[in-house]
Amino acid sequence: MGFGANLELQKNGTLAESYTPFNIYPNPASDKVTINFDDNSTDYLITIYSIDGKIASNSIVASDQHELYVSEYPNGVYFIEISSEKKTYTEKLVITNE
Repeated sequence: MGFGANLELQKNGTLAESYTPFNIYPNPASDKVTINFDDNSTDYLITIYSIDGKIASNSIVASDQHELYVSEYPNGVYFIEISSEKKTYTEKLVITNE
């Protein structure tokens, strides 16, 4: 799989490669997370949810790179939801502060 590619479970039970217009790293993270977008002509809404569904942060990004500082977040599993006008993507993020 290349940059921005994920595996997606299809309705028929097979796995297929799906494209995402961004790359998130590092994951797990302890200080900051960088999100690179391949299309800076689109605005993205980035929402981070805790495992219990509470919103930890919200931001609108209109550039090809965004940094999220996560050192103040408690350790755990979070979900990054990235939405454009066309589609919404969700990725898991693990925070491991020491």
